[in-house]
Amino acid sequence: MLKREETVFEAVLLWLNQDLAARSEDFHQCQKLIEEAKLYNLLPDRRHQTASVRHRPRRSFGISEVVVAVGGGEDDKVVLRSVECFDPVNDKWLTLSCLPFAISKHGVVVTGQNILYVAGGEYPDGTASRSLWKYDPIFDQWQEMSAMNVERSELGSRACVVNNLIYVIGGWHASTENTNKVEYYDPVKNEWRFCKPMLERRYQPGVAVVDGKIYVSGGEEGWDRYHDTVEYYDPQTDQWLIAGVMQTARSWLCCGTLRLNVDFRIKEVS
Repeated sequence: MLKREETVFEAVLLWLNQDLAARSEDFHQCQKLIEEAKLYNLLPDRRHQTASVRHRPRRSFGISEVVVAVGGGEDDKVVLRSVECFDPVNDKWLTLSCLPFAISKHGVVVTGQNILYVAGGEYPDGTASRSLWKYDPIFDQWQEMSAMNVERSELGSRACVVNNLIYVIGGWHASTENTNKVEYYDPVKNEWRFCKPMLERRYQPGVAVVDGKIYVSGGEEGWDRYHDTVEYYDPQTDQWLIAGVMQTARSWLCCGTLRLNVDFRIKEVS
């Protein structure tokens, strides 16, 4: 095992200088990898926007990516404050520091700085939460941050990160009201600010981020009134626009961002 990455770089330069004319094209590929590594380390707030096996932590560092389960309900009556994580490398579950309170129906996101945040949710007595807590994996500690402007539960995947800002979208505002209100949290300033509200009130929609824009699909306007529309938010203009209409109205859905080969063809549903 090499102790210095510079050793690899110096070896590549020696290899290049042995036959500069023939090997320059291959070296351009090496330069792309170096540029990728440089951007990854210099712009940590954008790491979540890239996906590469080269970005995985090295096992030799004693670090591995884990799946974290935060709070939730054990059944209809018991709400948990425990936090656990699954380590796929070692195939085992570990216990992390518990939340200071029991919570369910909350939102969870991880920023480019590898800090996990828990927003909103529902307490065991049924009231909605405004609080935001962050978990520091280095110290295994929870810290309360500035509270949201609006209490909201039923967040689930309705929280996301764009340009290192945490956006919380819609949700259940009170015991009888869903909401179209949107706000974002700035971890540097530790403050929340409202964005332009969605065009529709949406309870339990699907949310995904593509090219720095937030897409919100479906959801409920009220009891048994499901949306089939998709709208998106552009943080640069602070505007919501209709992106399209789904073939099926739906709520309680989840969405994700997937990269597909440009030659991939999806069969259109008739």
